[in-house]
Amino acid sequence: MRLLPCLAAALLGGLLPLAAQADGSARLDTAAVARLTRYLDGVVARGEAAGIVAEVRQHGEVIYRHATGMADREAGRPMAPRSLFRIASQTKAITTAAALTLVEEGRLALGDPISRYLPAFAGARVAERYDSAGAMRVRTVPVARPITVRDLMTHTAGMSYGRESWLEAEYAARGLGPEAGAGWYFAHKSTDICTAVAPLAELPLAAQPGSRFVYGYGTDVLGCLIEKEATTPDVYPLTLNSLLLACNQKSNREPVMELSADDLLPALDSLIDKTLVSTWKADHNRMPKYQHKL
Repeated sequence: MRLLPCLAAALLGGLLPLAAQADGSARLDTAAVARLTRYLDGVVARGEAAGIVAEVRQHGEVIYRHATGMADREAGRPMAPRSLFRIASQTKAITTAAALTLVEEGRLALGDPISRYLPAFAGARVAERYDSAGAMRVRTVPVARPITVRDLMTHTAGMSYGRESWLEAEYAARGLGPEAGAGWYFAHKSTDICTAVAPLAELPLAAQPGSRFVYGYGTDVLGCLIEKEATTPDVYPLTLNSLLLACNQKSNREPVMELSADDLLPALDSLIDKTLVSTWKADHNRMPKYQHKL
């Protein structure tokens, strides 16, 4: 079942060759279209999928669309072109893109420790296996360095889904991991994301931050971080254009084409809270570097 999206993509590319038109454009081959439609209907008829929606666009125009089967078998609701689908871990890319907008705005920096926004993670520890007289045991040790925003984005925070044999019992006890059933994905929970991921701050990591790729709850924690930052009072009520204008007025020079921390700080002095400016002056690495053509 999980292979269906990939299979559909292969079919759309392989079974729907484009036929050249007299005007030089390309359209789908009608015989291939009929073959794909029969195949998709057959997948549903054989019970391999409850329902499918397939769509092909060319230059933004829909040139093939087919919905077959049921969107909700129990309710008797048929599949439709605009039916909603659960996209599971594809939400990770969306969440990361949302976080990157905050990076672009200067609200986050990739190197920021996440404890700056989520203090509970300041005491993160790592589960470490060791041999004791021939028996494998587990102990927890402090993180070698703090978990960063970049770690959450790149699955290097050391956060797993608790599938490791030496972690699964602890995760299950907190309603996390595959042993907890639907709790693995939070989809059934009515709580906000920060409440859902709160137990992770007290559970051991599977690896040291930055040491290796570990697929798990890191993006969920990133979602909480976004929620915390995006719903707090806007401490950076600035647009790129307002910064450029302020810098040009302060410096009394030719329009700025590239801005660095040194360019921005004089403008920030006149535009935002002095405490924030002092913080940024002490930490130039958190200042975003903008390139803009006036």
